[in-house]
Amino acid sequence: MCFVLGGPLVSTLLEVVSTHYPKTAQMMFWVLITSMAAKRAQARDMQRTIQNLTQAILQATQGGGNRGAGELHRNFRNMDPPRFEGSTNPNVAKHWVKEIEMIFKVMQCTD
Repeated sequence: MCFVLGGPLVSTLLEVVSTHYPKTAQMMFWVLITSMAAKRAQARDMQRTIQNLTQAILQATQGGGNRGAGELHRNFRNMDPPRFEGSTNPNVAKHWVKEIEMIFKVMQCTD
């Protein structure tokens, strides 16, 4: 069975629930809204972290660190950093960030 949000079956089900069980419908609505807001917040946090990491790499490779940009970049690449494939799973993103942070720690990058 396949349900499409906004499809006739879902609309009918929502109508029945909201008519006969208004408190349940209201609770379901708030759970959905809260869940959506939490996912948006997680996505914003992941995006902010990725931007910060990108900025740190750019600063380091443009002479922002005390080592040469070529050496720093070469050392980073030699650590075989994991690639982020754009997953929407927050656990995958958190794991990727931890792996990158470990590499920066080993390389003694401060910020």
